[in-house]
Amino acid sequence: MNFLLTSVVMALSIVHLAQGQVNCYSCNDNNGFGNTPFSDYCYNNLTGRSRASCSAPNTCRLQFVTEDGLIQEIYRTCGNPGDTTAQALQCTTSLATFSSNPVETTTCTSVCASSDCNNQLATSLMACASGCSGNGFCDYLSGSCVCNTGFSGADCSNDGRTIRSCVQCDDAVSSGCPATLTTAACPDSTYDQCTASRTTLYDANGAMVRTVVTRGCSSSSSVRNDECTYSTPADTTLDGYFEYTCTRSCTTNGCNTFTPQGTTPGPLYCCTDRSCGTRIRCPIDQGYCYSTVVYRSSASQTGVTHNEVQGYELVSEERGCRSAALTSQCADIQLDGSNGIVTTCQETCQTHGCNDGWPNRPRCLQCVSSPSTVASGSDSCLYNPEEASDCSRPYHQYCVYIDQGRSGRLTSNLADNRGGYSRSIVRGCSATDIGTQCRDIQNVDTTFQQCNKTCTADGCNHGMGGSSRPATSLVVLFVTSLLTYVTQSTFSH
Repeated sequence: MNFLLTSVVMALSIVHLAQGQVNCYSCNDNNGFGNTPFSDYCYNNLTGRSRASCSAPNTCRLQFVTEDGLIQEIYRTCGNPGDTTAQALQCTTSLATFSSNPVETTTCTSVCASSDCNNQLATSLMACASGCSGNGFCDYLSGSCVCNTGFSGADCSNDGRTIRSCVQCDDAVSSGCPATLTTAACPDSTYDQCTASRTTLYDANGAMVRTVVTRGCSSSSSVRNDECTYSTPADTTLDGYFEYTCTRSCTTNGCNTFTPQGTTPGPLYCCTDRSCGTRIRCPIDQGYCYSTVVYRSSASQTGVTHNEVQGYELVSEERGCRSAALTSQCADIQLDGSNGIVTTCQETCQTHGCNDGWPNRPRCLQCVSSPSTVASGSDSCLYNPEEASDCSRPYHQYCVYIDQGRSGRLTSNLADNRGGYSRSIVRGCSATDIGTQCRDIQNVDTTFQQCNKTCTADGCNHGMGGSSRPATSLVVLFVTSLLTYVTQSTFSH
């Protein structure tokens, strides 16, 4: 039995020796270094301090806590279970509020792997320059800052960006700014752009009073072309006066020698909704307005030419700025087992507010003649319709008109259209191509002529149809139903 016990002890000793063993200082104090006569305990006086035999892991640990840079606590002990290898000093910092004073608490820990290695004295710990500028932590063992990624320098104040140099002057302070070319360093690296502006003051009659040029450093401007605005002078005595200011920025040293005149296009402004009630200023790298609309509707049915008002459901609608052009198009996906379709329409454009309305759909003239105004020769739809406007529904892909007169003639001569039957016209939007042609229609003993037009460009359904009559024409059924269809398609909501 004694032999077995002896063997076990020897085996454990062999394992222990194989694993390795270090002796580490083992003490702690949280009285604050230098606060009491006994404050050297564990901080600076290690003579006779107890040691612990440490194995698995065979490391020593030193940890101290500072508040606003003053050591308040210190711990010397064996390494924690995870401290299997030596680790350089690591620090974590938190900011807490006690009463009305913010207190920064920093906890620093180092791990070493030789006997008595956790013996650094509190007086040998060294503070770092400028508290590492808040961009890293202090390695108190060496007195050097350990900078966060992206920062460098003895105090971690260098964020890697070059200090910009710009022309800096103001006509309002010292004349001659337009001719100044001398550059000077900007205050710090946050001022990464140079900018110039020209402000002209006008009186109430529009006469120029004065012009002021300014140049300097900027951290917020992103105007690569001239952007000009009107404003009211800050001087309240200048009642009725107004200012016109043009601004531009650039991103290289000394680049702001120009004087903005408003002759180069500024940033693009795009709609965020179909009515364009709100416009947003596009970033400098986004030179297109876009619109994308997705909707569900019914596909056209063969042979249906009237009384069809398609129902639809708007699925989504997006409008704004983008950096690249889109192909202007509408694409359909057929729903299984029905004539339902899902349509996606998109387009881009490059003028302010151009992405209103339905994408890839025309704006059309939309009106209906009144018999009384036709008879009096003052019908606006026939002779002077209002400008084209957005169609009511996203599936209206055509502009159309139906122009109908009497006695087989459609002319601009009012006398030819007052024989008891009125000239009339319908202009509007359509989901169906009604053709472009003239034809005769018979109503009892009177022959009428009707001319249709279908087109796909904005405002293309202007004019009147008399000149498009072919050399021969067929007598067809009277098309009241077709007029009804176009009218419903155009004006039903």
